[in-house]
Amino acid sequence: MGTSFTNVQVFTPPEEGKNKREAVIEAVRQWIFSASFEEVGVDEEVEPELQRTVIIGPDRPEPWIGVYDEFSDEFEPKVTDFASYLSKATGFPTVSNLVADSDVTEMGLFRLGERIDYYSSEPGYGEEETLSRAEKAKLKGNPELWQEFLVTEKSPADLRKVWNKRPIFAEDIQRETIKLLGMGEYASFGFRYLEGHFQYSGEPAGFTRLRFRAKRKVSPLATKTEGLPKFQVSGYSNPGDFFTGTPVTINAYFLNSGGPGKGLRVVSWGSAIDQGLVELDKVQITLLESNFESNLNKPRSIQDFALTPFEISEGVKGYELRLPDFELPGGLLPDSETGFLGGINMIRSIKAQFTQNIVINLFGKTLKEGKGQLHFGIEPTANRDRGQTSRTFEISVKTSPKIFDEGLKTNSYLLSVAKALEGANKLYALVTFGQLSKTDTEIIARAIESWHQFTNPPQNSYYELYSQAKVDSKHTVTKLAPDQVSQGKTWQKIMGTLKRGETLAGHQVIPQENQTRHWRIDHNTSGFAFNRNSYPLTEVEKAADIIMAPTLAFWINLDNYAAEEGSQIRQSMVELVDSLAKQTPVLQAFIANWNWPQTPESFSANTLYEAMLGLHGGSINNLQTYNTRFLRAVSDKLWLGQELVTKLGGKQEQVAEIADIQSVRNGLRIMLKESAKLEQLIQVITPIMPNLHDHKAMEKVFYSNL
Repeated sequence: MGTSFTNVQVFTPPEEGKNKREAVIEAVRQWIFSASFEEVGVDEEVEPELQRTVIIGPDRPEPWIGVYDEFSDEFEPKVTDFASYLSKATGFPTVSNLVADSDVTEMGLFRLGERIDYYSSEPGYGEEETLSRAEKAKLKGNPELWQEFLVTEKSPADLRKVWNKRPIFAEDIQRETIKLLGMGEYASFGFRYLEGHFQYSGEPAGFTRLRFRAKRKVSPLATKTEGLPKFQVSGYSNPGDFFTGTPVTINAYFLNSGGPGKGLRVVSWGSAIDQGLVELDKVQITLLESNFESNLNKPRSIQDFALTPFEISEGVKGYELRLPDFELPGGLLPDSETGFLGGINMIRSIKAQFTQNIVINLFGKTLKEGKGQLHFGIEPTANRDRGQTSRTFEISVKTSPKIFDEGLKTNSYLLSVAKALEGANKLYALVTFGQLSKTDTEIIARAIESWHQFTNPPQNSYYELYSQAKVDSKHTVTKLAPDQVSQGKTWQKIMGTLKRGETLAGHQVIPQENQTRHWRIDHNTSGFAFNRNSYPLTEVEKAADIIMAPTLAFWINLDNYAAEEGSQIRQSMVELVDSLAKQTPVLQAFIANWNWPQTPESFSANTLYEAMLGLHGGSINNLQTYNTRFLRAVSDKLWLGQELVTKLGGKQEQVAEIADIQSVRNGLRIMLKESAKLEQLIQVITPIMPNLHDHKAMEKVFYSNL
C-alpha cells in the first residue's frame, strides 16, 4: 500500500492583515460544527470512535496556512468540499491536496467557494465509469490559472512540465508542485503523517489543535444488532500451493450481521479431504480486541480446539468442532446519522467492523500430491440454516524435492525448507541484532555501502530508497543512480535516516520496455532493507520483556553475474556478515541460496523456512526473545549469537564433525563442509529450530503479555 493523505492549504498573503489565521481557525470550527460536532478541550476525554481533531498550521514566511482534518484524511468528507467551504468562509483562495495510494495526485484551486481549476495525474481514478477524452482533458489542470501563486522566477510552463511527469510514485508530482507554489514541507503531510512526525521529532511552536466530539448520546460501537446470529465471510487468505509432508493452514474471517447468541459449529469438507490430499487436526478461534484504538491485529483471546472426523454421507468425509457454550458477539447497527456500521465515517466503520470478526484457522498436514477443493464454514447453533456461511479454497499439493534422507522424514516439518534449496542462484542474507548503539548503526551504514560496491549494479539501473522516520509515519522515496550510492550529500542524508530512523530499504530497478508509468520493480536483481522494528511499548509491555530485534536483509540474483563474479560476491557476502558479527550485537545471521523471489520487507518478517512452516507474523519472528531461542532459517552458512550457542549445548561437537566452526565475538560461525549434507546439520541443530507448536506457544505468551 502506498502513500495516502489529504490537506487544505489556505493562501494568505501579507497584505491581508494580522487576523488571517484567526479567520481560518474560525472557519474550520464552523465547518466541523455543521457536521454535528461540538468542540471539547485539548485534554478532555472523548470516546476514540467519536472524536475528530483538526490541526492548523502556523504563520510562516510562505503565504500558506495548512489545515489537516482527521476525517478528510480518511477521505470522508471529500477534501474538495472542505477546501471549497474554507475559500468561501475566509475569502482566501484555497488548494486541496490529495494523494491516494501513491497512484494519483489531485489538486484543486478554489475561490469564494467555486472550483477554478483541477489537476489530476490520473483523470478518472476511482470513478466507476470511464471518462471521455474531453472529460479527462478538463482534469489535467490549467497552469495559467495558478500563475499568481507561483514562486518568483517560476512560470506556468514550469508547472506544466511537472504535471506532465509520470513518476513511479504520484506523490513526487505533489512534492514538486508545492515547491513551485511555495507551500512549505508540511503541505506534503496529511493528518496521520503529521501526527506521526510530531511524535517522533516533537511538535513545533505555532500549530493549533481543535478537538471535537460527535453530538450523540450513544457510542456507535455500543449499538448492537438484535435477532438471531447470521454470519458472512468477510475475509480470507489464499493458501497457495503446498508440498507433501508440510503443514496446512487455512484462514478465514467471519462477521456476524445478526444479534448475539450462544453455540458455534465449525465444519470442513471437500474433495481435498475425500481424496486424501490433506488431513486436518486442529482449529484455532481468535476474537479481536473491541477497543477502537487498539491494534487491529491484536487478539482479545486465542483458543485451540481439536477437530473431530465425521462422515457427511456415504464416501463424503469431513471434520467438525461443536462448541455449544461459545459466546457469539452481536453485529453492529448502522449509525443513526451517517448510516455507516459502527462508525461515523467510512474508514472508522471499516475499522469497527474488523474488530467484530471471528478469525478461524484450520491446521493440518498434506499427505499426497493432487488437486481438490476444501470447504470451510461456520454455523451458529441458534440459526443453523439461515445463519451459516462457508468459503471454498482450491488446494494444490505438489511432491517435495527428495533431498532429505529417509531417516529424516519422521521430522516432516523440516521437509518444508527443502523446496527451494537445490540449484538456487539467489543469494539471501538476514542479520538480526540486539539493542543497537549509534556506533552500531554507523557500522551497518558502512556495511550497506560495502554491499553496494561488490554487487556492481548495471549502469542502466537505479535505486529506489525508502526511508521512514518512525513506525506509522510517512515514508519518503529517493531515486539514485548507482554512482550516487555511498557518496554525495543525498546519500549522507539518507544514511542519517538509518542512524536515527525506523526503516531504510533499497530496491535496484531496471526499467523494462513497454511499461506503463508504473515501472516494474525487479525483485530478481538486488536489494537491502534495514528495519529497526520499533514498537511503542507501555511500561507493562517493557516489564514483560517485549523487545523487538532490528534486522538487516540483503538479496542478490546471481544469474545476473558470470560464474566467477558470483563466487566473489558469495565470498564478499560472508566477509560482510562476518564483519557485522565481530563488531555489532548480532543475535543470529544466515546466508542462503533460495529460489524465492521475495521483497526485503516481507523477507525480514518471514524467512522461507518460516513461510513454509506457517510461522507467519513479524511481531513474533522479530521478537528479541524469539531470536535468542530459535534460528529463523537453516542454511550452510550460519552465525549464532551467544544465547543460541548456549542453547545448542553439547551439540557443538556434532556440528564440528560436519561443519567448520569459528568463534566470532561471543558466538559461532558455522560453515557446512562440502562433504556434508544440509539435512545432517538440521538433525544436529534441531533443538534450536522452531516448529509450528513453538511459534504458537510464543504467540500466546506475546499476546497475553500485551
